[in-house]
Amino acid sequence: MSARWRDVAEPLAPCGVIGLGRVAQALLQVVQHNPRPDCRAVAADGVLLVTGEASQLPWADGVQYVAPCREAGALWLPTTRQPGQPLDLLARALARQHGAQPLLLLEQPALLLSLSRLLPLDTRWLQHLRQRWGQA
Repeated sequence: MSARWRDVAEPLAPCGVIGLGRVAQALLQVVQHNPRPDCRAVAADGVLLVTGEASQLPWADGVQYVAPCREAGALWLPTTRQPGQPLDLLARALARQHGAQPLLLLEQPALLLSLSRLLPLDTRWLQHLRQRWGQA
């Protein structure tokens, strides 16, 4: 995605928090020590996204807050930035390429993450992620 991004006039209410790299590791530590049974999560290599009610979202230094965009609910974006192109058209183009699934799009670093595998953020899931990331 080479489109220019811009600040939004009215930030979105956060529905998720994402950590990348070391920030993902820190976010994992936070949720391990303070479980959030009402939240859901998805992880990839060096990426951890936790979704839920704003009051339930964990925090770690360096995380980004994200939410579904107003114009296209299946497209999640940072709460304070968005691509400069029409969001409904962008969402349709991404859906054609990646199927009808919710997707998270980040600017920095450029990232497109499927939200189709969000799972409950429970002890079993956390244990699996710790093992996968070599923290067991």
